[in-house]
Amino acid sequence: MPLVFQNSKYREMFTKAKQIAENYLNLKQKTLIVCHGDGDGVSSGVLTYIALWKHGCPIEYIVTRELTSHTLMQINEKYTEENCKRIIFCDIGAGKESEIAKQYSNYLILDHHEPELKRSQRQLNPIHHNINDLTECSGSVTAYLAIYHLYDEEFWTTRWGKWITALAVLGAVADLQNIKYGRLIGLNREILKFAKQIEAVEYKFDIGFYGRFTRPIPVAIAYHSPKLPEPLNNVTKCAAWLKKQGIQLTEERYNGTYWRRIVDLNKEEKQQLLNIIEKHLRETVKPGTLREYLESIKNEVYDITVFEETELKEFSLDPREIATFLNSCTRQGDNETAFNLLFAAYDAVEKAAKHYKTYKGIIREALEAVREGLIEPKYYKNFVFYNYGNLINEKTTGIIATNLLKQKISKEQKPHVVAAMHTDPKMHGMLKISFRAPLNYQELKDKQGKQLNIGEFFQQLREKLKQIDPRIDGGGHKTAAAITIPTKQVKHVLEQLDKYLDQYINIKGANS
Repeated sequence: MPLVFQNSKYREMFTKAKQIAENYLNLKQKTLIVCHGDGDGVSSGVLTYIALWKHGCPIEYIVTRELTSHTLMQINEKYTEENCKRIIFCDIGAGKESEIAKQYSNYLILDHHEPELKRSQRQLNPIHHNINDLTECSGSVTAYLAIYHLYDEEFWTTRWGKWITALAVLGAVADLQNIKYGRLIGLNREILKFAKQIEAVEYKFDIGFYGRFTRPIPVAIAYHSPKLPEPLNNVTKCAAWLKKQGIQLTEERYNGTYWRRIVDLNKEEKQQLLNIIEKHLRETVKPGTLREYLESIKNEVYDITVFEETELKEFSLDPREIATFLNSCTRQGDNETAFNLLFAAYDAVEKAAKHYKTYKGIIREALEAVREGLIEPKYYKNFVFYNYGNLINEKTTGIIATNLLKQKISKEQKPHVVAAMHTDPKMHGMLKISFRAPLNYQELKDKQGKQLNIGEFFQQLREKLKQIDPRIDGGGHKTAAAITIPTKQVKHVLEQLDKYLDQYINIKGANS
C-alpha cells in the first residue's frame, strides 16, 4: 500500500523528497529540529522528531515563531552546545537559506513558505514544483514526504507509522489548507487518503461548525463564521430558538446538566438541525450569499482517530480544535507543552487546557478593544490597520488579524493588518506586523500576470531595510505574512504595502 502519485508535479516533488531522504536523512546523526511555532509547524517538527527517533537518531528541538538574526544566534548556541551533527528546519527557514547555509554545513529545510532561492538541493518546498503552498501542500505534508522514505510499507501500519501520518494531516488542517475549497486537496488529500487507508484519520461530509467536540451546540452556531442571521448569532437567542424547533440541547450526565456538542448528535438529529438552519437561511439571507452559508455549514470534517485511546480524546479529535490547543501554548510562550501535546502526554494536555482558557480570553479582549473604540482602525486605501502597541503579545497578531477579518468588525472586506510591540527585551523597539487577506485575494494578479505575494514582498522589504537593524525580519505566504521592523519604520512600511497592493487591487476592480 505505498504512496503513488498520478500528478506529474507531485511525482516530481516525491522524487526530490526521496533524494533528500537518501542524502541527508538516512545517517543516524544527533539532530536539532527547529520548527515553526504554529499548528502546522509543531506538527511538522513532532512528526520529523518521531521518524528520526525511531530511525535511531538522538534528537533535540527548538520551537520558534520567527527566524530572526536573534533567534538564529540562540539556535546556534543550542546547536554547538549539544554537539548536534545535523540541523533540520520544519515549516520555517525557506526565506533565510543563504543565512542558514553560512552557519550550518549540514542543514535541511522542509518548508512551504516563500523560498529565498529558486532551487536548492537542501530544501524540499512545493513552491519549487509549482504546487500551491496555501491549498495543496502544508509544511507538515512537506516534512512527511521526506521522512516517508526512511521506512518500508509495513512500518506505516504500525502505531508510530499511523501517528506520524496523522500529524501530517493535522498540520494541513491547522494551516487552514481546507478552508478555500471546504476540504483538503492536492498533496494534502493524497496523504489524507493514505491516512484513512491505514486507519490513522477518518474524514466525512458532516456539519462543519468549529467546536464539534468542545462547544455546546448554540455556542458553535453563534460563533460561526460567516455570522448567521438572527437569532442564530446570539448564544441565548439561538438556544431558545433551537429548543423551540425541537432540538435537544441538554441531557443528564455526570450528575448534572450536560450541554450537548455536535458530536453527540446522531445522524437523524444532525439532519434535523441542518434542515431547520437551511430553511431559516433561505428565508432570511440574500440569494447571492446563500451558497456561501450552506457550504460553510456542511463540509468535510476530520477526526484524528489515533488519538482515540489517549488523553486528547477528552478534549477533541478534530484537528482544527487541536490546532487551537497548540496555538494557545506557543502564543503564550510554552513551546514545550505544545510539542509534548502531540505525543498526547497527560501533563501536556492538562497544561494546554489551562492555556486554552487564557488564550480565548486574550483573543476576546483584543476584539472587544476594537469594538469599544480602545483600538481604532486606520483605513488605508487597500487595507485596514490596527496598532495594538503593547496591549497584546506580538505572538498573537496573526490570529487576531484573522479573527478581525472573520468577524467583519471593520465592515471592510479588505486585508487586515495588525501590529504589536515585541515583548522580548532583546527585541526592544521592534514592532511585529501581521497581514491577513480574504480568500479571494489568492487569485489576484498584476498586469504582467504575476500573482499577489505578500510573503515575497516582505522578504524583499527585509533585504532593503536590514542595514538599518539586523533584527528586521519578514516573509510568509501569498496572503498571510508578517514583518518585524523598528517602530520608526512603520509609516514607511505601510505606505510601501499600500503601494504594492495598488497594482493588484486595480486589476481586481477591472475583473469584477
